[in-house]
Amino acid sequence: PYANCYCALHECKGGNPRCDVYVEGLAALPCDQIITTSTAPTNDWSVIDWSHRVICIEAGDHTGRGDLDVAASGTAGARKVLRYTRASDADDEPWHQSTGNKAKVSRLYLAGYSAWLVHRLTFDGDATASHGAIYLTDGNNDIVFNRILAEDYTYTIAGMGADGLYVNDRNTIQNSVLRKAWPSSSGENQIIETAASPNLHIINNELYDGNKATSVGDGNPSIGGGVFENNDVYTSADFYTDCNGNYDAAYPNPCAPMEVGLGFKAAGTAAAPVLVTHNRVWGLRDGDGVLSGGGQTGPASPIVFSAYWNGTGADYMVIQNNIIWDSSVGIANYHGQGSTDGANLPPDGPNNVDIVGNLIYDIYNHTPDAPNGTTAGVNFWRADEVAVYANTVLEVDGPWLAISSGQGESADNADARCNVAVNAAGGLADDGGTGHEHDRNIYYGGPHADETNRISNAVTARAN
Repeated sequence: PYANCYCALHECKGGNPRCDVYVEGLAALPCDQIITTSTAPTNDWSVIDWSHRVICIEAGDHTGRGDLDVAASGTAGARKVLRYTRASDADDEPWHQSTGNKAKVSRLYLAGYSAWLVHRLTFDGDATASHGAIYLTDGNNDIVFNRILAEDYTYTIAGMGADGLYVNDRNTIQNSVLRKAWPSSSGENQIIETAASPNLHIINNELYDGNKATSVGDGNPSIGGGVFENNDVYTSADFYTDCNGNYDAAYPNPCAPMEVGLGFKAAGTAAAPVLVTHNRVWGLRDGDGVLSGGGQTGPASPIVFSAYWNGTGADYMVIQNNIIWDSSVGIANYHGQGSTDGANLPPDGPNNVDIVGNLIYDIYNHTPDAPNGTTAGVNFWRADEVAVYANTVLEVDGPWLAISSGQGESADNADARCNVAVNAAGGLADDGGTGHEHDRNIYYGGPHADETNRISNAVTARAN
């Protein structure tokens, strides 16, 4: 929660006006019922008495019981708790526990139940489970997942109201590790997927090795008030491939079965924008088309704002104070779901996106064996009213900012000011759209744009 000496402002904890849920106190409530590996029957969860407030799962492997289907709700004043326990519990994190000390569950299924704290459980797919770890349906509100581990699934790990079928509100995943959504023939396997989930908070997590760390907007596109804060998002060497379908952690110029870090095909509203802030995203590689499908061979982008086939886009976003490095692109916008010939593009792209105060560096083609076009620090070509202010972009083998047009579309009313570009080989590339303003940017070690008030070569080498 205090990575890089930063305390997330939206973490659920007692006294926080942005999420005043006394997680610490709820997690310390005594168990009303304890389920051990020997609690009969051992092949399902029917022994749980859902009238209890605090249900504890003792350390051990409970995956043979199948889905854990929640069958009751708490209230705002008395949330129910599903948590870990063991004798002589040291309050250790599940990702630091030995195999025997983990409380392993196959899948948690919530069908319309609300007001829960889920705490310190391990969801283990054993790299074979053809389902995810967490699945929310309609009306699952006010649920906090705190300090959980979810790993090794061949399916999307956390479905927070996915596929446009369900609406849920005020849910949080925080202080957790979700990793390794292995590719499969079932389609894209994300770490977290969500659609109609306003006020969703993804806070203080480690998210890595999946097609996308977050996939927002597949279906009903409302996540107004959503916050994605202080997460570490990356690709580990375990996910690297030889670009031909074979995992190889030591391959010199690797690909990976992935597409995006934090991805948004939908976002917020003017009254409830989405905030993406203080995240660290790195190590993304070009897609391995053998494992991920031929349509996913391009550069994987750390943060993407895009659109969906029904015309909605990632409108009203603030992308602020993130650190992005070691990838082929920094922050990008694509046309959205649709064919590459333009015939089935969404009728509208993202609007009103602010990109402010981000640090973007070491952006170049990391997979020369499978080159996929020009790299860029910030790139958008189908979005209107995008403001790019006070960012620092350095060491890029393409433009620090690329505003493009194509397929009959363009980006209009872009405003880029007060940014710093250091060793950006492509300068500022603006070849499409109307109403653009770029001025008062600072350039060093690379070409500058023709701006009235630019500062070029602001740093001069001295002999002594």
